[in-house]
Amino acid sequence: MPAIPGQSSQEVKEFNLDNPTCIYDISLALDRNTPAYPGDLRFLRTVALSFDQGDDCELSSLALSAHCGTHLDLPAHFITGGKRIGDYPPERFMVPAQVAVVDDPHRIDTAAVAAGGFEPGRALLFKTRNSAERILSAREFQSDYVYLTAAGARACAALEPPLVGIDALSIDPPDAPDFPAHRELLGRGIIILEGIDLALVPPGNYTLLALPLKIGGGEASPVRAVLLGRGAGQ
Repeated sequence: MPAIPGQSSQEVKEFNLDNPTCIYDISLALDRNTPAYPGDLRFLRTVALSFDQGDDCELSSLALSAHCGTHLDLPAHFITGGKRIGDYPPERFMVPAQVAVVDDPHRIDTAAVAAGGFEPGRALLFKTRNSAERILSAREFQSDYVYLTAAGARACAALEPPLVGIDALSIDPPDAPDFPAHRELLGRGIIILEGIDLALVPPGNYTLLALPLKIGGGEASPVRAVLLGRGAGQ
């Protein structure tokens, strides 16, 4: 099995992708109940052909925002001239990651980032009350969610992570028109993963796989995000 960037050869030897001890799917299902950020297109799947209609196959079409459900934000989302999906090799979306629990019920600030005990160079994934309360399971957008402050984003950036993820549809608060956390992270080339469900994921170290669709010129993409680990005490 090829090594994943950021993993030691010993870690790769101990973790076998053919027989993993721990896999967490942290993605949202895309269906009629998937919440959408205000102003975004809701997910819609339309069936054109089906067996029930007497057709000899099933055929459907999809309509959705690039920021639908669990998705990646690339720098081009907010940064003029920023990188897009095609500017990255696939291994850029396969990274060592660390999940940390945030106790603050409102925001992730500098203190919360420090309390996470993150190792430099790992993707930072924040597990907040958003996951505990399953706010992403509600069909309508929930504006009362835990978010990352501008100062918190700067504290994250100081750790030089390849990616920062949160269990909300946006890393910024809903009343921040200038999107400071987005601009701070994307401006430093740090990819953002939004809309993850960490309710069943224990804190600890993992390998994150979050491959985007190969969208030409894409500034964002839905992903099937999974965490791979070695069980308790990882």
